[in-house]
Order: sequence, then C-alpha cells, then structure tokens
Amino acid sequence: MNTMLPSVTKVLAFTLTLAFAAVIPASAGSLITNGNLEAWGAVSGTPPQGSPTGWAGGGTVIRSAGLVPGSTYSGVIQAGNSGLYTTALLESTAQFELSFVLAATDPGSATSRSFNLQLSQASGMFLNFRTVRGSSGAGFLTLQVYDIAASGWSNLVQNLDASVYTGGSTNSFTTLNPYAFTLDVNLTGTPSWSLSYGAVGGSITTLSNKTIFSANPTVGGALTQFGFAGGASASNYGVDNITAISVPEPGTAVLALVGGFLLVAKLRRKM
Repeated sequence: MNTMLPSVTKVLAFTLTLAFAAVIPASAGSLITNGNLEAWGAVSGTPPQGSPTGWAGGGTVIRSAGLVPGSTYSGVIQAGNSGLYTTALLESTAQFELSFVLAATDPGSATSRSFNLQLSQASGMFLNFRTVRGSSGAGFLTLQVYDIAASGWSNLVQNLDASVYTGGSTNSFTTLNPYAFTLDVNLTGTPSWSLSYGAVGGSITTLSNKTIFSANPTVGGALTQFGFAGGASASNYGVDNITAISVPEPGTAVLALVGGFLLVAKLRRKM
C-alpha cells in the first residue's frame, strides 16, 4: 500500500484550491453595496419612501416587501419618477456578471420605457432595456433592447407575465410574477453580452453573444455604475437581490490551473 498517496491527494486538493483562488477576485462577493436592498436610511410617507443604503435615487423609491423568499425588502420605482442608481462599485471591471430580480407592471399601450438598466463607461451609457406591453395583450410584457445600428428598439423576450402593484397603505404586488435576469458582459475584446432569464424558481433561458448596444462601447471599457430609471416609465416595477461580480479572463484561469498541476507533478516526482 502506498502511504504517500493520501499526502499527494491532500497536496493536490490544496494546490487546486490555491489555483482557483488565484483567479477569483478579492471582491468575490458582489461589487455592489447593499444589493439585496435590506438596509435603508430614513423612510417616510405612505407608502414608505427613501433611499436604500449605498444607492442614490431620492425619496421616489418605495420600500416594499421582498420579491423572493428570504428577502425582507425590495425597491419599487414609481412610473414617471426618478430611479435607483449605484453610487459606487467596489471595483471597476471590463468583464462581469450582473444579476437582479424584477417584477414589472403592464405599461398599457404606452411605449415609454418601464425600466432602463444603464451600464456606464467613459463613452457613456451603452446598454438600454425597457419593457412594453406584450403582443398577447394586457397582463403581458415584452423586453426590448435599444439598437443603435437600427436606431430603434429590438424585441428580446416576448410575453412575460406582468405583475400588479398596489400603492398607498397596501404597498404590495397583489399579483407577483418575479423574473430573474443575469447579464454577462465582456468588453475585453469585441464587446458582447448574453442574457439569461426565467421566472424565479423556474427554468432559465439564455440568449448568447449579443452585440446590440445603444451607444458604441469602447473595447476594454469597464463597468462603473448602473441604474434602474423610472422618469420615462409608464409602469411601476420592483427590483431585488442585485449583484455584480467580476469575471476573470479565461486565459488567466487556465494559466493558474496549469501552474497548479505543474506544482503537483513536481511534488510527486520528489516523493
């Protein structure tokens, strides 16, 4: 029996742990402060309004119940009012994954945006989304993205179920259909992004390698801030559980892992 095998196994596990750690940023958690929207400053009024800690947006953001199990609070952005914007990321990054949960109400026949997610860099906003009433009619939503090349909006996802929000002292989604969205954005080469979406707790669909932008992004640009705008909105909508993580370049990960395996091989030769 080879008594050295357990030691080699331990060394291998430890080395691979170091290799993976080498490619995960120090800020492996979200780059956003208070992305779960659980911490708030002073709130007042009916429904209660204020600003979540670490975010800007003023008193037009409503503190409402969480949109997913385990969440106490969400932020509801009212139609026609200002929105919810990050104040500062913990780190700027050119390759990242941005996730959030959203419940949007039917904007009716209006075509104004009901949410606008902004990702900013030196050249300005370059990804711009909105929801409009779905082709199936009342109670449905279509997610669109602005295409600078076509000078107009393009459909991404059609006929999602809308939610119904009741304000005032009720302050709740009396019909709640929350959706989880994840944007994977890469600005390190030819700028592109992928969108994954699905009802919370349901199956996920991914739309890959999109190159549709509302302003031409700069290669090597970086995410510096983003927000959910309500000023031109025709509906109320809630957001919750917002995260942004930096994604290491594949080449960096491969080099780290190869280094780990080479170190294990060297140690085994010495045994």
